Amino acid sequence: MNKSSTSKACLVCKNIFTPDPRIGERQKVCKDIYCQQERKKLAQKQWLLKNPDYFKGRYPELKETILQNQRDRRSRQKEKVLLFKPDIQDELTPYKNSKLFQILNNAMTIQDELTSRITMAKKHLMTSLTLIYKTS
Repeated sequence: MNKSSTSKACLVCKNIFTPDPRIGERQKVCKDIYCQQERKKLAQKQWLLKNPDYFKGRYPELKETILQNQRDRRSRQKEKVLLFKPDIQDELTPYKNSKLFQILNNAMTIQDELTSRITMAKKHLMTSLTLIYKTS
């Protein structure tokens, strides 16, 4: 088969293209996104011309379905809120729980150490930058 017999002209851009072998003769436009979008618009217009009454008289039915879905969603949300009841607990303070106190103390120590290291690194960086600035 030669290429000229399998090539087609795109209905939108009029460029020559080779149809996808899976689609064959049914392919009307090239693979360009713009051409695909235009083909879709044209197909939708043609379908609407063939089925002019398809969307008429559907609004009341559609409106009721939408409202029912909203009611169902709200009732499910209310059920979730009613089902969730948090347990009442005593206030947990470091003084009442020695393990918690140890963990908090360790965390504070680590935080203090990190803060001091960051401060030292900033000072070292500023000193280095000052030396570089003065020498150049």
